Amino acid sequence: MGFGPKPKPLSGDWQALLASPLVQDTLVRLFGGQLPVFQQTNRLPFMSDDVMGMTPLAGDTVSFYSNAASPYVLLHEMGHVLQARHMAPMAEAAIVSDPKNRPKRGSYAETSDDEHISEAFARAMASGRRGFADSTEAQEEQPGAIEFIRWLLGQPPFHQASAPAQQSMSASPQTGIAFLLPFLAGSKGVLAR
Repeated sequence: MGFGPKPKPLSGDWQALLASPLVQDTLVRLFGGQLPVFQQTNRLPFMSDDVMGMTPLAGDTVSFYSNAASPYVLLHEMGHVLQARHMAPMAEAAIVSDPKNRPKRGSYAETSDDEHISEAFARAMASGRRGFADSTEAQEEQPGAIEFIRWLLGQPPFHQASAPAQQSMSASPQTGIAFLLPFLAGSKGVLAR
C-alpha cells in the first residue's frame, strides 16, 4: 500500500500546462524525453497550504496539490527531478559552495541546499524562456541561477540558439572572437557574473 493520498486526475489547468511548448518542446528535450509521472493529489495533513508540489527523492513522480497550474511550481519540481537524476552536478556544486551564490536571507532557497538548487533551476529556466536576456537580473533575484543558465546554454534545446555563432566562428575566427569579447570582459551579457 502506498504512502499518502490517492492520486486524482490532473486538472484541466495542469493538463494544458503539461501540453504546452514549455513542457513538450523544452522540458522533454532537456530531460532526454524521460519526464517523471505527473499526478495531482490532496496535501498530506501535516503540509502547510503554501506547499504546491512535491517530488520524492527518486525523482520519478511529481505531485501537484492545487488545481491551478503554475509554471513556477512545475519548474521548481523539475529542479528536484534534475537533482535526483544527477544531470548537472557541477552546476549544483557551484550553487551550494560558491559564496556569491549564497541564498538570500529568509528566502525559501535558504531552507536547504536541495531547495536552493531547485529555486535556481526554476529561475534559470524562466530566464531561458526569455532567451536569457535577463540573466543578470535572474542571478540577482535568485543567487545561483547563473550557474544553471551556463549549464542550460550547453543543453538541448538551448544550445541550438548558439549554432549560427559557432558557424561564424569557424568561418572567421576574428569575427568569432569579437563576438565573445563583451562576455569575456564581464559585460551584462548572458555569461556575465
